Amino acid sequence: MPELEGPMISIYIAAAGLAINLIVASITFKIRNEVMKTEIAMERRIEQTEAATMEKIRQVELYTRDNFVRRDTFNRMADMMTTQMQSQFDRLYAEMSKLSEKIDKVTARPIG
Repeated sequence: MPELEGPMISIYIAAAGLAINLIVASITFKIRNEVMKTEIAMERRIEQTEAATMEKIRQVELYTRDNFVRRDTFNRMADMMTTQMQSQFDRLYAEMSKLSEKIDKVTARPIG
């Protein structure tokens, strides 16, 4: 084997350094590609999840709109029920007053 001297050894060292740099660059490029693919896949999954969540929120909003009453409708219904209940209680009170009067008349009569 010939002895390496001066400029030849520098050339071999430079070539070995270049080879090492190319190998490291290739590995870095492959890793970067894999990381980018993973990031893109994760972004797609996140976008799909976000879209599904937004769709579910929209469905809930529509369901609520279609199946529950609005505040003004609820207040009108509550007022109407209060009025009807008051009317029923007034009628019940009047009937109980009549019944009480009849009971008083019956108990006030002398027995015998």
